[in-house]
Amino acid sequence: MIEMRLAADKAIQCIERPVPAARGDWVLVKLLSVPMCNEYHGYAEGKAAGVLGHEAAGVVEDPAASGRFKAGDRVAVMPQLPCGHCRICLEGEYIHCRQQRAAEAELEGDAAVGTFAQYMLKPADQLVPVPDGMPLDHAAMACCGLGPSFGALERAQVDGDTAVLVSGLGPVGLGAVINGRHRKSLVVASDPNPWRRQLALDLGADHVVDPSRDGALAEVMDLTGGRGVDVAVECSGTVPGQEFCIEAAAVKGRVAVVGSSKGHASVHLGGTILFKGLTIIGSWHYNRAGTHRLLEQIGLVGDSIERMITHRFALTNLKEAWELQCTGQCGKVVLQPW
Repeated sequence: MIEMRLAADKAIQCIERPVPAARGDWVLVKLLSVPMCNEYHGYAEGKAAGVLGHEAAGVVEDPAASGRFKAGDRVAVMPQLPCGHCRICLEGEYIHCRQQRAAEAELEGDAAVGTFAQYMLKPADQLVPVPDGMPLDHAAMACCGLGPSFGALERAQVDGDTAVLVSGLGPVGLGAVINGRHRKSLVVASDPNPWRRQLALDLGADHVVDPSRDGALAEVMDLTGGRGVDVAVECSGTVPGQEFCIEAAAVKGRVAVVGSSKGHASVHLGGTILFKGLTIIGSWHYNRAGTHRLLEQIGLVGDSIERMITHRFALTNLKEAWELQCTGQCGKVVLQPW
């Protein structure tokens, strides 16, 4: 099998290795669709990474002793390696598990847990059956394509009477546009990149704004009758994006933080948040109980997902795919292992 790795100084390695053996509850999955997320940041910064990728869909090659699947079953791969038995996992919030399984130890050095490969091993409870007839490229969006904002909009109780601001139009933000429009909300999409603003419009956003321009906040206020948005979904993972969402939120509004940032926003807790009565929601993913609802929705928005997936590359053309991602002139990019 082929497995991709990243050495220092942007050196991409295509490794030939034996197909790992399924064992216990670790299921062997043949990967057929591998969406790309933020791995390109490490490439751009010249950092090494032995494990690449966390999104995928494929077919079960060997179910081992899991008892949940049989060979040939189509599955989507969920992120992380949660323990499955702590309180957080049992509540369905596995993404927040603080007792991650040690794959290297359990699999005796034969981990194969990254998705930038032709096969991977994954615990059975982190595999989701894919409905018949659903393209695997679409099913794979249940991870970081539509998944993060799906959870955020559910927790923020977004519906057709809600004005939503989506800050940051990378793939996660574009997924939020699709999710917001599916709920028939007014969607205002914000990003300094004109290419992505246009893609957001193509995906159904009602309005787009450039947050780097003076007057961007006033523009959002004008679009909402001076009120501000009911829900702001921060997907850019930037401090300016976080601050923009808080300022654009209406009185008693909700701000869902979906994107991870390295910086620290400067927010007057006793001022803006207190006096506006804002609710701040940290939403990394969605509750496992919502998986079937997300997959049902994915089945209804297939045309939008096809527009969001702007490029597909062979797995071995990883460098070309990363170089494209670095330009910002793309939506969701999918790798094809075979």
